[in-house]
Amino acid sequence: MKESLDNLIQEYWKDFVGKEKADYVIKPAFPIVWFGNIEKYFSSSIKIVTAGLNPGKEFQEGSCFHSLDYNEIYENYQTKDLDEKGIELLKSNLNDYFNECQERYPNNHYFKPFDNILREFGSSYFEGLDNVAIHISTQSAIATDPFWNGLVKTLSKEELKTFVNIELSQKLIDLLKPNLIITSVEKKKVERFMPDFKHIKTFAVSDDLRNGYFMLYRDANNRHLINGLYSNTPFGFGKKEWVKETIPEIVRMTKRETD
Repeated sequence: MKESLDNLIQEYWKDFVGKEKADYVIKPAFPIVWFGNIEKYFSSSIKIVTAGLNPGKEFQEGSCFHSLDYNEIYENYQTKDLDEKGIELLKSNLNDYFNECQERYPNNHYFKPFDNILREFGSSYFEGLDNVAIHISTQSAIATDPFWNGLVKTLSKEELKTFVNIELSQKLIDLLKPNLIITSVEKKKVERFMPDFKHIKTFAVSDDLRNGYFMLYRDANNRHLINGLYSNTPFGFGKKEWVKETIPEIVRMTKRETD
């Protein structure tokens, strides 16, 4: 497992080095292969991965990585492959993300909605529960300014196609082998990222899906994926009572199908 993970990190690093000269790529930085403690994730009885599109302003002042030692990685390995020390340093930074942010970002507008759902499954990004989840980016692990929505408007289709690397995130998912994936992105991006997952049920606020929904997917191995409408924030469609009622129903359904 360690060798496979380290080899994949090298692939992510080469992807970053090949693209980091672009104006929109934040630097100094490194590829954010995952957010959270991957060792605790692997030892969890239920393995949950949350997924977004690409990291935003994670290395700028006030962010979590800004307070860690990311400069050492960037300066020492900018023009070469990571050695064992570099890989371990990168993993240490990635694993410490939520520990570093726990006090400063208790209500982070992006991760908090995910964590609220994770806790319904007995998991969290943060310490305190038996199960620890991690977060990944499906389109690219490279932090940009602007991040995804702005990037789509800024780059040409060819430039965006060159920047995106879904194959890496698919390899990462294959290695992580999650029981459950939770996302809040466009439906077509879910189906492109995880084409083996088939839609089995939609939980909607109303007949108009723009008012809010969760879509449940399942693959042949009985793993599940939940995708919810993104509206300013993940699952941010303003129907808190409906969400509180619906998530336990989804939890029961996934557990019933898994047992």
